[in-house]
Amino acid sequence: MKFVLVAGDYAQSEVMEMLGNKLQEKGHAIALFLRRGKKEPLPIEDIRKEIQSSDWLVSGMSNVSDDEVAAVRSAHEYGKLVALYADTFANYRFPAFEPIRGFVKKLFTINQSEADDAASVFPKNTEIVLTGNPRWEEFAFPVFSREEVREQLSVPEDWTIVLCPGDKYLVLLTFTQLPSNMV
Repeated sequence: MKFVLVAGDYAQSEVMEMLGNKLQEKGHAIALFLRRGKKEPLPIEDIRKEIQSSDWLVSGMSNVSDDEVAAVRSAHEYGKLVALYADTFANYRFPAFEPIRGFVKKLFTINQSEADDAASVFPKNTEIVLTGNPRWEEFAFPVFSREEVREQLSVPEDWTIVLCPGDKYLVLLTFTQLPSNMV
C-alpha cells in the first residue's frame, strides 16, 4: 500500500514521521509532506500528484490547516481513503475540518473521552480509533533519574520542581497563579 502523510504543526509532523518509518518497516510506500510548524505552505500540487497514486491519505489536524484540508479534499476527489490524526484535545472540532468530516474513513484520537466527543461531530460511518499520542508516551518514561535531572538543572534537593504536562497555555496559566517568590 501507499500512504501520503501530511502535517502542518510541529508535533504532528514528528508523529507523521514516526508513522512513516513504521509503515516503511512494514513494506509500505510513503510520501511525507511535513511543514513542521513553519509558515511556508506545503506544495499542494506535489501532494495531489502523490495522492493520485496512493491508497490512503493520513493527515494531521493543525491550527493552520489549509494544507491539510486541501489534501483531504484532493483525496476525496480522487476516491482515496482518508484518515485524520487528532493529536491533542478537541482539534477534531476545528472549524476548518467541519466541511470535510464526511470524507473521513478513520479518525485517530488520544483517549476514550476524545473518541466519545468526536463521535458526536463525525458521521456514524467514521471509524474512531484510540491511538494515544506517541510523543506524549516518550515523556512518560524518563531517560534520566530524579537525581540526574536535579543535577542537570542545578536544582537543590530542598527545592520543589513542578512539572506541567499539557500544552504551553497550561504552563503559562500555572506561572501566573504562583506567588512571586516561587517564580
